[in-house]
Amino acid sequence: MKGRALLIALAGFTLVPAVNSSAAPLTYGTYYDETASSGPCFASTCNVYFSQTPADKLLMIRKINCVFGGSVAAQQAVLEIATQFHGAPIQRFLALPMPQAQVTGGTFTTSVESQADWLVGQSRFPFVVVSTFTNASTINASCTLRGDLIDPIQ
Repeated sequence: MKGRALLIALAGFTLVPAVNSSAAPLTYGTYYDETASSGPCFASTCNVYFSQTPADKLLMIRKINCVFGGSVAAQQAVLEIATQFHGAPIQRFLALPMPQAQVTGGTFTTSVESQADWLVGQSRFPFVVVSTFTNASTINASCTLRGDLIDPIQ
């Protein structure tokens, strides 16, 4: 009986959607990188949220790499910025190139790499939105951004 209750409890945990996870950004001198992941998302879009950029520095995103996997192919990915965590995006975005998805065992995987050279302001929240345009889809997403911290002009 106890074993059955444990199995039911474990099954419940696997049905709860995962929360966006992110390691703390790595900074060394002006170097900056961070890896974040999201999923599984059970919708036509999935967001990958990065940490807030430093309050005293700008972030020049030099490169962004993402891997998207799911039940259908990712069709579009956009790098956006918000002023609040999980907030609405400001009117700046960068479309990421979407190569052809690879299919293995019914799972569609897309690897994205972009030389962004995109400046993000102080205390901002960068995030990636991946879309499948299919409501009945499951998406997992993981992204790494790398860049340089820049002193703002005083």
